[in-house]
Amino acid sequence: MEDKAIQKIINTAKYLIAGIAFLSIIIEYGFEINTNTINILHTINKVIAITFVLSFIYQIVASGHIIKYVKFHFPEFFIFFIFFISIIFETYFHLNSDFSFISKDNAINYIKIYFIFVQVYVIFNAFLLMAKNKDKWLFIPLHPPQIIIYSFFIVIFLGTILLKLPKMTKESLHWIDAIFVSTSAVCVTGLSPVVISETFTISGQIIVAILFQIGGLGIITLTSFIILLTQRKIRLKEQILIGEMLDDNNIMHLSKMVKTIIKLTFTIEIIGAIILYLSWDKFNFSTKYRAFSALFHSVSAYCNAGFSNFPNGLETYQISSHIPTLITIMSLIIIGGLGFYTLQNIFNARIKDKKINLQTKIILISSISLILFGAFTILILQWNQWSDYSFGMKLINALFASVTSRTAGFSNVDMGNVMIPGAMIIALLMYIGGAPNSTAGGIKITTITTLFYTIKSYIQGKNNVEIGWNTIGETTIHRAIIILISSIMLIFTALLFLNILNDLPFFDLLFETISAFGTVGLSRGITSNLSELSKLIIVIVMFTGRVGIFTIALAIGKDITNETSKYKFPELNLMVG
Repeated sequence: MEDKAIQKIINTAKYLIAGIAFLSIIIEYGFEINTNTINILHTINKVIAITFVLSFIYQIVASGHIIKYVKFHFPEFFIFFIFFISIIFETYFHLNSDFSFISKDNAINYIKIYFIFVQVYVIFNAFLLMAKNKDKWLFIPLHPPQIIIYSFFIVIFLGTILLKLPKMTKESLHWIDAIFVSTSAVCVTGLSPVVISETFTISGQIIVAILFQIGGLGIITLTSFIILLTQRKIRLKEQILIGEMLDDNNIMHLSKMVKTIIKLTFTIEIIGAIILYLSWDKFNFSTKYRAFSALFHSVSAYCNAGFSNFPNGLETYQISSHIPTLITIMSLIIIGGLGFYTLQNIFNARIKDKKINLQTKIILISSISLILFGAFTILILQWNQWSDYSFGMKLINALFASVTSRTAGFSNVDMGNVMIPGAMIIALLMYIGGAPNSTAGGIKITTITTLFYTIKSYIQGKNNVEIGWNTIGETTIHRAIIILISSIMLIFTALLFLNILNDLPFFDLLFETISAFGTVGLSRGITSNLSELSKLIIVIVMFTGRVGIFTIALAIGKDITNETSKYKFPELNLMVG
C-alpha cells in the first residue's frame, strides 16, 4: 500500500512537471526573454532534471529487476544515460560545440520533452476514455471518424499558435499564413505562401518538421490507438473506415502493429538522413545545418510532405542536379507512398515464405506502372525544353517529377516553366496519389484500380467486378464511386471560387487545387499570390484531401449500421449518355 502511495505521488509529480516543462520550453524558445527570466528558467530546469533522476532511480530500484525494467523503459533509461554523460563530458572533458547534442542543456531539454510526452499521453488517453464512455459523457458523443477529424483540428490549431510565437519567425507572419503552413504540414502537403528558410528560425523549422511527422503518422496510428484503447465493438461504418486505412480489423494485433509502424518509420527516416548527410560532404554546409537539413528532408520525403528548408527547395543550385540526393529522396517517397501494410507483406513474404496478397500486388504493379508511364511521358513532352540537360539528367528529371507528383511535392525544376502537356500528366498523377494506409494522398491507386475494373466489367456485361480470381465487393465499388464523384465536385467548387477571387491563369489555379487535394505541394509559383480567402479555400481542400472524403462523410452522416430498406420502389429507366 505504501509503494502504491509513493507511486501515486510520483505520477502526480510527473504530470505537474510536464505542465511546467511545456511552459518552460514555450517561454524559452518562443519568446524574447531577459536575463532574470533566463536565470529562473535555469533553476526550473534543474528542478525538472532532479525530479526525473530521483523518480527514475526510485522506480528502477523498486522494480526489483533492473535489467527487465530498463528493457521495458528504454527511452527513460536512454535520457537518464545521456543526462549523466553530458555532466561528465562538460565537467571533465570541457565539451565543445561539435558534441552539443549531448550537452547538459540539451539533455535537460530531452527530459522536458519526455515529461511533455507523458502529459500528451495522459490527455489523449482521457479524451479516448470519454469517447468510450460517451453514454455518460456530458458533451457531444464522438465516433472514431469524428475523433480523427477533431484531432487533426487540434494539432493544426496548436501548430498555428506555435508558429506565431515571436522566436519562431525571422519576420512577421500573418495569421492566415500561419494557419496555411500549419495545415499544409499536418496534412503533409508542402504548399506554402512563404519561404520556409527565410520566414522561420531553426525553432520554427523544427515545429514544421514535428507537424508533418505527426501528419505522416497520424491518420494510421491515431485510428489504431482509438480501437486499441477504447476496445469496443466496431460498427459497420467504422469497419469501412478502418478497412480503408489499415486493412486490418484484428484488434489483438493493433498494439504490436502501432509499435512496428513507429519503429519502421523512424528507422527509415534515420537511414535516409544518414545517407543525405554523407552525400552532402562536398557542399559548403556547417555540420549542424547539414545534419538538421538531412533529417528535415528525410522525414519530409518519407512522410510525402514536400517541405524543404533550403532557400529554393531542391531547386537550389547543386542540389537540383545532385544524383545521390535525388535518388535518396525518390526512394524515401516511394517507400512512404507504398504504405506500412504493403511493406510488411513484402517483408513477411521474403522472411516467412508467405505469398504476397492481391492488394500488395495491385499497389506494386500500379505504382511501378504509373511511375514509368509518368517518367516516359514527361520525358517526351519536356524533351525540347530540357535541351540544355544531358540525356541522363533529362531521365532523372522526368523520373523525379513522376515520383514526386505521387503526393510528395518536391521539385528540382521550376514547375512554372514546365509545358502545359507535361504539367497535365503531373496533375493526373497528383490526383491519383499513392497507396492506402500510407503517407500519400490523392484518391489512391486502389480506388482508380477498382474504378477501372468496374468500368471494364460493366462494358463486358458482367454482373460482378473481378480482378483475377477475386470479386470486388459492392461496398468497395460504392466507396470508390463516392470518392471519385466527391473529389471532382470538391475540386470543381474550389476552382470556381479561386477563379472568381484571383486574376491568375486558369491552369495554374487548377494545378494548385489538385495539388492541395492530393496533398502534393507542387505549385506553379502562385501560392504566395493567392488572396487571403483563397488561401482558406486551399486550406479546406488540403484538410479534406488528407483526412479523406469518405472519413468526413462517415463523421457527419447518420449511423447506417446494418440498415437495409424493407421496400423497393418501381424501377425507372433513364436515358443516359
